Amino acid sequence: PKNLGNANAVIASLKARGDKVVIDRRGSAPLNECIATSVREGRSAYRWQRVRAADPTSPLVQVVDYRVMHVSVEC
Repeated sequence: PKNLGNANAVIASLKARGDKVVIDRRGSAPLNECIATSVREGRSAYRWQRVRAADPTSPLVQVVDYRVMHVSVEC
């Protein structure tokens, strides 16, 4: 996301684009009262896929299945 701030909005934005989200939380307030202070990319998951799915002789390429994003929040 371009702007950090409301933790719920940042997390929802990441999930909407298909990322898995890990929350690193400081404080015990409800998440809707927290502020996202940083976002960093973790280890992504990959899968192998044929260039032309219907052609079993087509070469395989590695594509991102999903990314893992770590969101630091302060409450």
